[in-house]
Amino acid sequence: MAKDGKNVLNPDSFETFRKRALDKPETRRAYLAETQMLDEDPDTRFAMAGRVGSILRAARQKSGKTQAQQSADSGMLQSEISRIENGGGSLGPSMETIVNYAHALDMEVVLMLKPREAKLPLELIEPADESADEAKAVSDMSRVRLWGVF
Repeated sequence: MAKDGKNVLNPDSFETFRKRALDKPETRRAYLAETQMLDEDPDTRFAMAGRVGSILRAARQKSGKTQAQQSADSGMLQSEISRIENGGGSLGPSMETIVNYAHALDMEVVLMLKPREAKLPLELIEPADESADEAKAVSDMSRVRLWGVF
């Protein structure tokens, strides 16, 4: 429950999704491989935290919200939003935090696994008429999409 009384995310919904997804052998193999890589390589985990933060910041800015407004809508502290958006913390935000953040922007979190070397299909990359920084953020957003809607 958020600090303003809104039910931002039912934690059981993510856990239910996770259990269903991990029942599929192919999904389970990919999940275990990715989590093992992150556990074995703290540098990868830290680099990912910064990318996720910049994507979340770009989404908030595109919505026109300030960090204070995002704080009120998501139930997160403004200092936590700032820390996440600036890549603070070695582990990065939890999935629950990312989902709460996205829902406060009236967005869904979509997850997709892909080989690192593969080029993204054009339909996953949103056209950007924005500045180079915003275009990079859109490109970064497309890299972290994993299929599964929360």
